[in-house]
Amino acid sequence: MTPAIRPLTEADLDAALALSTAAGWNQTIADWRVFLRDGRAWGIEADGALASSAAILPFGPKVAWVSMVLTLPDQRGRGFATALMAHALAALAASGHRAVLDATPLGQPVYAKLGFAAFWTFRRWRIEASGGAVQGVRPLRPGDWPELLTLDTEASGVPRERLLRALAARLPEVARVAVAGGRVEGFALARDGRLVPQIGPVIARDGRSAQRLIAAALAALPAGQSVVIDLADTRTELAAWLAGRGAVPQRPFTRMAVGVEPLPGDAALIVAPIGPEFG
Repeated sequence: MTPAIRPLTEADLDAALALSTAAGWNQTIADWRVFLRDGRAWGIEADGALASSAAILPFGPKVAWVSMVLTLPDQRGRGFATALMAHALAALAASGHRAVLDATPLGQPVYAKLGFAAFWTFRRWRIEASGGAVQGVRPLRPGDWPELLTLDTEASGVPRERLLRALAARLPEVARVAVAGGRVEGFALARDGRLVPQIGPVIARDGRSAQRLIAAALAALPAGQSVVIDLADTRTELAAWLAGRGAVPQRPFTRMAVGVEPLPGDAALIVAPIGPEFG
């Protein structure tokens, strides 16, 4: 029997948070609200409670993020996630959006069977924040947004203004830009999490700016505060620098998309994505 799938609403936020909490994920109500406000989310109920979920978040008319594919531990093995994933992909096919997601090692072969191809990888790092001043980096100003958004679109290939502005408002004291020659060469944002804050995205034109942005973001948080950042695996020098500061690598992820056509944007500019929830 096919499980009944229904749209999630604001009334489901607490139950949705319980799903991601049961999985040990870092999301907050604010993260879930993004999908209800700007995308779509669905769920399956079992035994009187929300048992499973999936969500999509369109970025413009061509690309959409697939996320929050979750099932309560005691409800796994009943086909809920499979049904919800099929439902989400059908909705994207109908709207003409290409599905993109960040997969764990466990999920990667599952998504490959659904037509997803792997493009690049990143890894989560956990580190303690520290104080100190950083040269060449300053707090984000309202007038920086046009350049910031142009740079982000160059990197991601999709329009993300609404999401980035929402993220910047969550930890505004951490938002930083790297400026050289009067031009924004990079930026870093961060957001609060259920467990720890997360730095990301970090977008930069060069490694020096990237390192300064991450250092400035860490300096803006309370010293000793545990923080996570998802660093692209191509950034080996930054990984070594983080490790030298006491950072510990956590779980890996693979960016995947339906079809083998190149992803939009320039991944060489992406130092750290927002996180698997949002890309």
